[in-house]
Parts: sequence; C-alpha cells; structure tokens
Amino acid sequence: MRFNVCLEVGAPEPIDHCAKNREHLDDYVIKEASSIALVQERIRRLLQEASREWDTRRRSLNNMVLINDAFATVFATSTTQDEFALQFTHICKLDYGKRFFVRLIEYCEREHKDDIDVIYSILGILKRITITYAAMMRTESGRKHLIGVELNALAPIDFPEKTARIVELIIRSHYPGLTWMMSDVPAWYF
Repeated sequence: MRFNVCLEVGAPEPIDHCAKNREHLDDYVIKEASSIALVQERIRRLLQEASREWDTRRRSLNNMVLINDAFATVFATSTTQDEFALQFTHICKLDYGKRFFVRLIEYCEREHKDDIDVIYSILGILKRITITYAAMMRTESGRKHLIGVELNALAPIDFPEKTARIVELIIRSHYPGLTWMMSDVPAWYF
C-alpha cells in the first residue's frame, strides 16, 4: 500500500484518502514546493536551461551560492522571501519564458554583462510577475489559484527588435523595461 502525508491529519494516510481529498493533496504539494530552497532550485533550473548555449562561459548561472545571495538581496526580509516563494509556487507555467530568457542572456553576452546581472534581471522579472498577478491567485476562501503566464509576446519570432529593446530596458534601467514587459504578459487560471 502506498502512503502519502495529508494536511488534514498530518500523519501518513493511504494515497486513496488523499485522492478523495484532492484539495488537501494540492495544499500539501504547494506547501512543500514553496520552500525557499525549492523555489531557488526552480530558478536555478530556469537559468540553467536558458543558458545551455553558453555553458562554458556562463557557469555561475548554475551556482546556487550566487543565486541564493541574489535572492536574499532582491527579497531582503524573510517575510518577503516567504511571500514570493508561495506566490511563485502558484505560477505553474511560464509559457515561452525560455525563449525570452535566452534573448536576455544573449544580450548580456553581447554587452559583456556579468552573470549576476542576468540573475538580478530574471529575479526582477519573476518578482514583478508575482506582484502583478498576486490578486489573481487569491480566493475568498483563502486558498490560492494556480495560474499560467504567457511570455510569448516578449520574444516574437518575426519582431526580434521588440525583444531586444525590452531586454535592453530591463538590463539598463530596469523599471521601464519591466513595465513594458508586463503590458504584454497575460495570465490565465490553470
């Protein structure tokens, strides 16, 4: 018999019990996935996937110490870190995000920007997305909705100049680039 932990009683229960109480299973999975360490690991995997082409020159994008330090700087207090981690866990899909993040890394490569600039930029992007769509995640019952975010319009194949300009603004002046970015990033309930 397979076992899983359900939030309802906090003790091992047959997985069938959890399946009947899907809400409890979902809550448990979200709670586990929203640990800061797992969120940082998800961000590391995102950075690693987007930087595959530059593996030899961009090794520190895979450096958890650098990512943890940047995370602690961007989210200065533990409350802010916990809040971001919980919200980011509820964003279960970043459609076409890899293509946009690859373009951001390409720009940083051309402009000889350090890996820390890439990490701060991507953390800034993820922070802005979670802040913008935080209300969409909330429900009256206190549970949160899972959402998906579409980044396709940020890196259109037929209009690379748009992507280049958004990335340049994000890297150089941050807020104007994030504002433009968010005007083209819709979200939906998952």
